[in-house]
Amino acid sequence: MPELLTVEQALAHVLAHAETLPTETVALDDAFGRVLREPARSAVDLPPFPSSAMDGFALRAVDTPGDLPIAFRIAAGAAPPGPVPAGAAAGIATGGTVPEGADAIVPIEVVEDHGDRLIVPGEVIRGQHIRPRGGDVGAGEIVVDPGAGLGAVQIGALAAAGVPTLVCSVRPRVAILATGDELRSPGDALEPGQIYESNRRMIAAALVGSGAVTDVLPVSPDDEVAQRLQLVCAGQSNHIGQIRAARPLHTAIVQCGFYGGREIGHAGTVRLACLARTLLKAACR
Repeated sequence: MPELLTVEQALAHVLAHAETLPTETVALDDAFGRVLREPARSAVDLPPFPSSAMDGFALRAVDTPGDLPIAFRIAAGAAPPGPVPAGAAAGIATGGTVPEGADAIVPIEVVEDHGDRLIVPGEVIRGQHIRPRGGDVGAGEIVVDPGAGLGAVQIGALAAAGVPTLVCSVRPRVAILATGDELRSPGDALEPGQIYESNRRMIAAALVGSGAVTDVLPVSPDDEVAQRLQLVCAGQSNHIGQIRAARPLHTAIVQCGFYGGREIGHAGTVRLACLARTLLKAACR
């Protein structure tokens, strides 16, 4: 009877046989969960213009403290009608374009807004609450480095930087096979000695969370011929312990249940799921 591999031995086998997946260009909306393969560069300066970080008033710091006329008000998304006159202020919303002549933003909470006049009780520091053009990232600069997994934070940053498409690894496709005469699907009536099968779903959930596409194969009986036939039908070409690499249909085939006459068990299945995820991460990079 063959000896089972330790987790460390299995991990070494996985990494030694992992091959990098090909790349494809995908739309940003289809990039979540993928691995980036080429640098993603900003299409614009971010922010693309000097913008206010607060709701408040744009003014010259040298004019504070003071009682200033309000020359105009700027809504987010609207261009200022002109520069701020010396000795005056302009109302501005968060994200609004800072008008020429202004070098500071004073928050609305610390001033008195009387409609046409503004009382600024304290001195304002030049540059406060102004986000300079390109302060976050400049046009052409890298927003996300190759090898990064694309999660919600990365997708949001790329959208803000105006990046429409990305070069990513092809999503790995994994077939998952469970074996056992005693296994039934949740919802089926159980006969004496039967249990509900859970390993395929646990492994599939772990792999989908790593960006893979999964094919959950039907449960195979405890028959070596039937199991081999199902593996061949899934596209098997070679195997590495319990991780079976396959082409061209599947990146890997994961078999859980009996192997070499031994029951893997729940703890072994958890390790198997972790090994499969390691293989996919190595292949995507």
